[in-house]
Amino acid sequence: MSLTVQSFQPKFSITVHTWRGQTFDLTGDVVSWTTTKSLAQPQGQFVIELTANKHNGYDWYYWIQPMDYVEIRASATGRTVNGELPIIMRGFVDSTSGSFNIGQQGGPTEPRVIIQGRDFSKLLLEWQILYLWEQNNPLLGAAGLTGKSLITLLNGQVPMQNESLNALCQQLFDVLVKQQAVQPVQSYIAAVPDLEAAFSFPDYETWLMTVASYSGSFWNLFSYLASPPFGELFVWDAPDAPQLVGRMTPYKTYDGVTPSPGKTLEPTITIDQSEIQAYQLGRTDNDVYTYYLTWGDNTVVNSSLGQAAYALEPGNGVPTSNANLYGTRPLIIDSPWLSPLSGGQQGKPNNNAFTQAADMNKWLMAVMADNARFEQGTFTVHGHEKYAIGQYATLPEWDTEYYIAGVQHNYVQYQTWQTQLTVERGRPLAGSKAKGAVPLVT
Repeated sequence: MSLTVQSFQPKFSITVHTWRGQTFDLTGDVVSWTTTKSLAQPQGQFVIELTANKHNGYDWYYWIQPMDYVEIRASATGRTVNGELPIIMRGFVDSTSGSFNIGQQGGPTEPRVIIQGRDFSKLLLEWQILYLWEQNNPLLGAAGLTGKSLITLLNGQVPMQNESLNALCQQLFDVLVKQQAVQPVQSYIAAVPDLEAAFSFPDYETWLMTVASYSGSFWNLFSYLASPPFGELFVWDAPDAPQLVGRMTPYKTYDGVTPSPGKTLEPTITIDQSEIQAYQLGRTDNDVYTYYLTWGDNTVVNSSLGQAAYALEPGNGVPTSNANLYGTRPLIIDSPWLSPLSGGQQGKPNNNAFTQAADMNKWLMAVMADNARFEQGTFTVHGHEKYAIGQYATLPEWDTEYYIAGVQHNYVQYQTWQTQLTVERGRPLAGSKAKGAVPLVT
């Protein structure tokens, strides 16, 4: 057995572009920085700790303000691409604060400036649609910012009939996110890159009229259309530009099969055993289900189509024998991916929706049936820019594969860079014959 020794020479840079036209390089005054991304929550977050050194007579608390644009870049080996370090996170400042304390013992602490913010998800969380017809004066409201989102929809730029899920998401992205969130911010800060869309949902239809009265954030609208657990939605900081990724959740069975309509996602990251500093892994039956049913969430507004119709197709409304061991645990999903109306015309059922619901239910059963067998937990590893959410990673020495659901980077200047990985769906690549595998209940 040979041990590969990696030469680590970490470097980082932190740049701030203000909406007042300034650009600051904070790198030399950084004490520490932390970034966090997770599939379990929409917002990626960053915290930067700075010394209180003066610049033109003022410290960073004076110069940095909310909604300034931040780029955090780092490399474990110091490598650069086109003269720049790899991107870790792009985002916008939420708050700045200064701190100083004279304690009872040990003398005063050094003054610090703390900058906190979120990635591009902030633009989708803070920008919202307000449904004008619930206001007392809709015409007056339509003239303001709050009315632009819905008015744009009703002006015909986004179809109000059955529409391809990917096409609908792209049109909503162009009309809402780009025009009403990203471009206005770019008018203040030219350095803000375009937020790109990367939608790869199955080729299903959805019916926008079910969200015609929607009020809420852009993020919640897209999250609704992503329809978890069938789909997942997250912001990925790609090398050239941030991307809003919406796709079929790339879950595999315990034996490594990607059931339809999922697309196979091969591992792109390797976790080197020699770089693991700590881990905590385990199995649980908290997410075990023993009854599965999938139906359309918009049939409730169509009295002629009952939800019970979806359970008539083979493969839908299915109890499993696992109930004998784990009890009755239903997983009932109402999804906008199922449109019961043909072409958006009320009263004309789309019979394919019922078959499609059964197919989606079979996917649930395939990927969820062995939940008690998958490992989940955390790894603390040597800091590296390669780690990102939404990817499979292999640990070759263990012959095991994990899905990365969370990444937290912790960098302390002149001391250490650690990365904590939150992993799930851990399975031995050798299948059920691997050491420690749990027998399947049938």
